[in-house]
Amino acid sequence: CCIAMQSGRVLALCALVLSVVLLPAFGTAQDGSDPQITANLVKFIQQKKLDAFIEELQKEDMDVNQPSPDGKLPLCEAVKTRDITYVDALIQHGVTVAVKE
Repeated sequence: CCIAMQSGRVLALCALVLSVVLLPAFGTAQDGSDPQITANLVKFIQQKKLDAFIEELQKEDMDVNQPSPDGKLPLCEAVKTRDITYVDALIQHGVTVAVKE
């Protein structure tokens, strides 16, 4: 009985780790969007290349809530820059504000 409960907890913990840590790292998208596009967006935020960021942001298939292939969210990266321009632009393009990285 106790062993079954412990193995159930281990399985639940493994499932949680897979869903929170590993799956976003693969950039899986439920809606079929291309995680590479978000990767470029995150790269331009990190490099503080505003013109390239704006150009990327305006692409038709851009999903600002999609994590990059390595699991980085555009909003979290924008906040890290401490430049309100990036954060504001993402909000204007529909980013979900209540996110955690």
